[in-house]
Amino acid sequence: MESFSELIKARRSMRKFTEEELTQEQVVTLMKAALMAPTSKRSNAWQFIVVDEKDKLKELSYCKEQASQFIADAALAVVVVADPLASDVWIEDASIASIYLQLQAEEYGAGKLLGAGARTFYGFRYAFRRVCARGVGYSFAVAGA
Repeated sequence: MESFSELIKARRSMRKFTEEELTQEQVVTLMKAALMAPTSKRSNAWQFIVVDEKDKLKELSYCKEQASQFIADAALAVVVVADPLASDVWIEDASIASIYLQLQAEEYGAGKLLGAGARTFYGFRYAFRRVCARGVGYSFAVAGA
């Protein structure tokens, strides 16, 4: 991408994935982008859980009645959780980090990787609240492009 404007105009949500896996370097780059997101008062109330086991992705695909089934076929999902006790704007901070992750995924090639949102279900301990899950993988629409 040559510019941010070009990136946001070209970005598309894809819900069908190839079986191609992401490299460890790509996953690390995605997580670094999420960790670099700005937060209110540097609270860093969010945490990220990378899920790449197929049985867990399938389970995660049932996190809500509609619009999350595609996660089962993703190469991985990043579950974003946040601690409402750590910040009064935990939803906003976690949402910004989530979109940073999505936009970083787009850098690998216009639309080749996807980050699409879905509310999550996992039974997290302590005070953490689920914000979203982002399925990530190479889409059929641009595979080999």
